[in-house]
Amino acid sequence: NIDSIKFNQTNLGIIQLNEVTDEQLTALRGEKDTIVTIECDGTISTTTTTVPLENCDDFMRMPLLITFADFCDNTACQLDTMQKANIDTTNFDHLTSIGIIFLNQVTDVQLTALRSNEDKTIAAIE
Repeated sequence: NIDSIKFNQTNLGIIQLNEVTDEQLTALRGEKDTIVTIECDGTISTTTTTVPLENCDDFMRMPLLITFADFCDNTACQLDTMQKANIDTTNFDHLTSIGIIFLNQVTDVQLTALRSNEDKTIAAIE
């Protein structure tokens, strides 16, 4: 499901991808019957990045600790980040003096929204 403007195809059967998401690359890597090899000719960067869940091993324990990027060092920015993920203030404790949030309760949808980190406001989720 890659838009044709995101790749070039040669007459030798080689396709050069210009832009790809993590999900698209994963799908391509699973096409073992039709794709012989995937090679990289430089630095790989995908169009989607997610904040990893640090120190969670195979399971999550609450609360999750959320730290913020240097430019998001104020309460308004931090609360805006939580609001964009549709997380009610009753679901977390905000240590405003040090800019850290202890997230006590979160749905999968909300966690996905936080991890997508579209505004790049989150430094880490542990």
